Amino acid sequence: MTKRKKIKLDQTPAYPTNDDARIYAAARKDEIEDGKDPKTTFLQVVYSQSIDVKATWGYKDYFFVFAHPPAGFIIKEPDDVLKLQTFEGWIFQYVPQADTFNLLVKASRDGTALFWQQHNQIKLM
Repeated sequence: MTKRKKIKLDQTPAYPTNDDARIYAAARKDEIEDGKDPKTTFLQVVYSQSIDVKATWGYKDYFFVFAHPPAGFIIKEPDDVLKLQTFEGWIFQYVPQADTFNLLVKASRDGTALFWQQHNQIKLM
């Protein structure tokens, strides 16, 4: 097993790209089509020594992808947490006619508040 590394405060997390996240959403869709229960399972991938990725199903053709450092961050002061991007998240909508995943929301681009608002709204559909 790969030894997990904490991310230093002055180090920018190397989160997956939008294209990487889209691939994980597609892999999750494939798992569901192969019979995995979308409500009780999720795709989990070790992206790097410091980042894990999870892909889940939201509702109908919506997919969520989350990237986070499972070993956490190295900080000196509690206020340092406010400087961190503690996760990256994507919300995709699958468009069957085009066989593509449209990026609707990205946490670092659109803000974590909007990301969670949209996530929760989709989950309640």
